[in-house]
Amino acid sequence: MKTNFKRAAVLTSVVMALSGCLEDGFNYNDGKDGPGPVPGGEVTQIYGEGSDGSFIMQAVDKDGSVVDVDGQESSALSNIQVTGDYQSQAALNVAVTQDAKAGIQFIASSPVDYSKANADKTGLLIFDVHMKDFPTGKVTPVTVTLKSDNGSEGKVDITSSLNAYLGVKNSDEVKSTQSVRIPLQCFAEQGVDFSKVTQSFSMDMSANANFDISNVRVQAEAGGDKPGINLVIECDNSSKSEVLTTAESVVYARQKNEQGEFVESGWTYHQTSNGAKTYPEDSENPDIGWAGVESTADPGKQTYLSFILNKEDKYLKDVSQYLEHGVLEFNIWIESYSEMAHPNDHIIMKIDTPTKNEPESPSPDYRYPASKLYTIYCKVDNCEGKKQKMSVPLADIFSTADGDIDINVLKHIKKVVFFPEKVDEKSYTPKGLKFSVSDVKFVMNPQ
Repeated sequence: MKTNFKRAAVLTSVVMALSGCLEDGFNYNDGKDGPGPVPGGEVTQIYGEGSDGSFIMQAVDKDGSVVDVDGQESSALSNIQVTGDYQSQAALNVAVTQDAKAGIQFIASSPVDYSKANADKTGLLIFDVHMKDFPTGKVTPVTVTLKSDNGSEGKVDITSSLNAYLGVKNSDEVKSTQSVRIPLQCFAEQGVDFSKVTQSFSMDMSANANFDISNVRVQAEAGGDKPGINLVIECDNSSKSEVLTTAESVVYARQKNEQGEFVESGWTYHQTSNGAKTYPEDSENPDIGWAGVESTADPGKQTYLSFILNKEDKYLKDVSQYLEHGVLEFNIWIESYSEMAHPNDHIIMKIDTPTKNEPESPSPDYRYPASKLYTIYCKVDNCEGKKQKMSVPLADIFSTADGDIDINVLKHIKKVVFFPEKVDEKSYTPKGLKFSVSDVKFVMNPQ
């Protein structure tokens, strides 16, 4: 049932000199809690420097016409063109038009033995893409397919990866070229015989797209047995995550209804750790509903203000559609500092995924990584009592220290967490710290 809300008043209180910066929040603990260096064995090149030419690249248009790729435009193709220096095995531009079905594929004249690449079930299919254009606001599926001589084929959906990699267009934090990493076991479990591969790679879509593709390869001993970390995607994520496609997605808000009562909305609930829940009234903007925490933490303990996926919601949240231009917006109000002086009074924000003990985790042995840490700091002597609207670029916060956009964070969001910056001194306590946030939401195209 829909609830009619009054439009919240614009935040007009005294602007405090808060701003934010990003820190690499990943835990490089052998890949247990975040991405680390991908281990690697022997590489077999399908397309790129070192390719032995076992597979011929072809383009397929909406009418089913199949043309061998030579790097030049083809008049025989209606809605797809693949151009570039094919002879040098360099990056090729793929342009799909007319919002119709099209694809590329690598085909062998006779079966090729790739069994060594996945002998211990840890191999990966890897390819590099530089995304330039792809639809947002709706899910337009893209699948990668492998086929073998026994008539079997395996498919993996990579739509979220391509959407997320549009984030390269507007971020200085990420590399322009990103890599898609798919466990070879995803295809083996669907019956593909790696001793007799006839189609080593195809990418099929049914919407306009423009991207460069390069360096298509399979790699042995590359961590394919640990999907969900090290930038390796899972075989099937459809039953675990919901792809958000609306212009705005409210994480948490409190707004007044027609009776003047505050009502919660969004896909999370308000929770605190080592602190009491607070719902302060804002005399300057009475229509803004704040939710916060007042720390009661003992020395050496941390206080958290969390917004956690609603218990009745079965799906983690996938914000890949927001990466091209999107941000996380929220207002923050530091009502009072801790009784014991904090070294800098910074508040940290983190977008988090399930712990390894939760059922949504990819494995009992490891968890999806978390976002970078976003530091909200004060540039004036005292920010106590002040309020500010924050806007955090998603492509930045979901990137690693190496400039990779981590698909495994942004596809598996369970909570947004705020907490005071950690103090190493064990005698320190944030007790007395009181802060609140309001109107936490993902925005696809901020003004």
